[in-house]
Amino acid sequence: MAPIMVTDINSAELIKHAANSFLALKISYINALSAICEASGADIEKGADGIGADKRIGRSFLNAGLGYGGSCFPKDVAAFISISEQIGEPFPLLREVQRINQYQRKRFVNRLRDTLWILKEKRIAVWGLTFKPDTDDVRSSVAVDLVNDLIRDGAHVTAIRRETREYRSSICVPAFIWPTLLWTQSEMRRLWFLPLSGPILLLLTWLRYIGGCIRRSCSTEGICSTRIQ
Repeated sequence: MAPIMVTDINSAELIKHAANSFLALKISYINALSAICEASGADIEKGADGIGADKRIGRSFLNAGLGYGGSCFPKDVAAFISISEQIGEPFPLLREVQRINQYQRKRFVNRLRDTLWILKEKRIAVWGLTFKPDTDDVRSSVAVDLVNDLIRDGAHVTAIRRETREYRSSICVPAFIWPTLLWTQSEMRRLWFLPLSGPILLLLTWLRYIGGCIRRSCSTEGICSTRIQ
């Protein structure tokens, strides 16, 4: 349990914004590093393990992915930027954190385009829609944003989520998108019976999929990609 601190109101507000902004910074840092690793042939996971082995840094939140989302990080980063500008002390580092976070998803979509040539009429499965593991919350989910990007490019997306509760109404997407999505609440072992002849994108950190079908485990704050046997 974290210690209880007694502070003034301004310090309490700063602590909240600064803590979440720092975690967002770590995510954007490792995502920016992932682009360098791809270009240089280095292994981002080995790099993150090496960096995280330094106790001054730590391994948590150093998982390359699609970027951060949810109801806290984007809001707190934006609020901290706004507050700092209002008091006359701009925080340009956090604007770069935002830019990297937005660019990471675009970079991933561009990689898909390069791999598949065109996305129109392609059948793509997306496993995992929440903004983090062990929740049914899809507010400001990067995975949902990615699904929208793919559908706007003409792809046929099969979107599957593990959670049993429905939160469609909380996903801000154009109405025309919904008929193109196939949702299932069944156990993951049944997914092999879904009609699919395209790539599978694992936008998740929970790996309760069919025993032995996933070669390796990836843990990310956004997206991970893994090869299917």
